[in-house]
Amino acid sequence: MAPTFVFIINPKSGSAKNKILPAKIKSFFNSDQFIIEFTEFPKHATIIASKYAEIPNHIIIAIGGDGTINEIAQALVNTSTKMGIIPTGSGNGFASHLKIPKNIDQCFKLIKNQHSILSDVIQVNDSISCNTAGLGFDAYVAKLFGNDGHRGFLSYMRLGLGKFKNSTAMNVTIGDATFKNILSLEIANSNQLGNNARISPHSNVIDGIAEVVLLTKPKWFQIPSILWAVFTGTFDHHRLGKIISYQNGVIRVDKPTDFHIDGEYKGEVSQVKFEVLTKKLHVICPEYNIHKI
Repeated sequence: MAPTFVFIINPKSGSAKNKILPAKIKSFFNSDQFIIEFTEFPKHATIIASKYAEIPNHIIIAIGGDGTINEIAQALVNTSTKMGIIPTGSGNGFASHLKIPKNIDQCFKLIKNQHSILSDVIQVNDSISCNTAGLGFDAYVAKLFGNDGHRGFLSYMRLGLGKFKNSTAMNVTIGDATFKNILSLEIANSNQLGNNARISPHSNVIDGIAEVVLLTKPKWFQIPSILWAVFTGTFDHHRLGKIISYQNGVIRVDKPTDFHIDGEYKGEVSQVKFEVLTKKLHVICPEYNIHKI
């Protein structure tokens, strides 16, 4: 029996593709093969996905960015239901890591093929992260970006560089180790934040390990070298970067600090408890080679 594909579209995601996707879906799939749903409020995608995850032979397709993927994953973790992805967000970190194409027709073919992996996710406090969760400056920029009327990578960079001058550092404790003057911390399941910004070049989503990525607060003149390292996949060699592997841990900061999960701002926290949950999410993607990510 052929599956039914449930396309969940976030109309507020960062791409104009979302406006043309319903027509593209109708031209590519038979009318009895698909259902289209639109999200209308935060966490609506979780509600929609939960409804269809209970029905056999349905495949849920996330159309949006990392935030939309996260909402759908909340409903599909620990189920046999597969999740496909059509990346139309501003960063698309999880999809980029998995080499999911941005071309819509190529995505459709991939989804119809149904090849999938069992991805790890990270339990982060009372939620999960598919891609990255973070504390500090990057989470602060995520908050600003969420409230900004402009989408896309350039808007994100504009906000980040514009607010760096007044940024503050934090002191971080993980277990018995303390790290001082930290600008930003990320708990990485995949190797990147998005737009090929590879903050943890050797991370992959099937190894049962999370990487904690720490960035010591730089001077202005050091920012170009950090950006170069991130976008060339060499941040693990940068003098201001530190990457440590964990299966679980508790992160404490010396003051309430901005916090994000998969690019979505979650408020201020002083502590984050995390644990890698192995092989919990069926994700449709091309052949996954950890040596070529």
